[in-house]
Amino acid sequence: MARPDLGVARPDPAAGRPVTARVVAVVGRVGHVAWRPSWRCRACRRPWPCEPARAELMASFDRIGRCMYVAELAAEAARDLPGLTPAQTYARFIAWARRREPA
Repeated sequence: MARPDLGVARPDPAAGRPVTARVVAVVGRVGHVAWRPSWRCRACRRPWPCEPARAELMASFDRIGRCMYVAELAAEAARDLPGLTPAQTYARFIAWARRREPA
């Protein structure tokens, strides 16, 4: 059953997945969070991760942590959005996260 009120900022404790305190602290500060199961931004309604969410995540995680975090979300989005191809999922969730931080 779809849960449209469940956002990325509030992980479901019943899901059985461990959530680190760091992820909860970081994601709790992100204003642009995903509205599931549509994966649109709650703040601006654009496909998530929108540019403001990407900027906030770039600033909040190092490259490896960011890639691990968005890869998990990409897998969840693929289940919620069956029409999304693997290439579209990669481009939307992972490709931008691989960029290195500015020096």
